[in-house]
Amino acid sequence: MSLTYQTVLGSDGKPSAALIPWAEFVNLVEGQGHDLGDTERDELREALADSKANHRDTFVAADD
Repeated sequence: MSLTYQTVLGSDGKPSAALIPWAEFVNLVEGQGHDLGDTERDELREALADSKANHRDTFVAADD
């Protein structure tokens, strides 16, 4: 992944922050799931556990 950024220097001349374009920030947040609520995260964890345990009957086909 390539990220466009600008480095912000502190008064001591050392890097203190980075600025990234908003769209890239949103993609990062959504890609990591940080935009999800507790309920959504719990549901995703449960679905992942069901998938790993091969409990296919808990899933619904996309056409349904």
